[in-house]
Amino acid sequence: MRLSPGNWSTGKKVAAAMLLVLLLLVLGTGFEDNKPMLTDRFLWPKSAHERIENMASIIRRIKSPARWCDRSNNPENIYDFDPKEEEQDFGRCLSAITPVSDFRETSPGHYIKRFYRAEIGDKFCEVTLSTVFEDDRIVGSDCFFGFFPKARDTGIGMTDDKFG
Repeated sequence: MRLSPGNWSTGKKVAAAMLLVLLLLVLGTGFEDNKPMLTDRFLWPKSAHERIENMASIIRRIKSPARWCDRSNNPENIYDFDPKEEEQDFGRCLSAITPVSDFRETSPGHYIKRFYRAEIGDKFCEVTLSTVFEDDRIVGSDCFFGFFPKARDTGIGMTDDKFG
């Protein structure tokens, strides 16, 4: 018996569709490093949440701002670059950051951010991490950071610099 598309059973059609979806997902995980991320098309916003959590993990591990981080322009920010910062208060603070907000999708389907903080002595550090759909950012930063005296704390979002 010859199989033609008209003779396929429903089970075979479902199996073929599932294989096609699996193939697309596998291909989507292979696009990283400023290339379109097909996983966003299928898994947004979960894919963005995972990228943000990975960024936070990197900052904790390296105990300093990553290359894709910018110093916040908040006038209360007392951060001053020190080549040995991982041994200083700021580096220890960054190694302990934890989420202090939910993921905020400020531009639905396009832009998500989350705030992280930690305290050390009479100071605290805050990091704003964000990502955009398909990681297609023309201008702006994925990360803003700052180091502040506790007495100057105005609440979560002190490193929420304007995009761009």
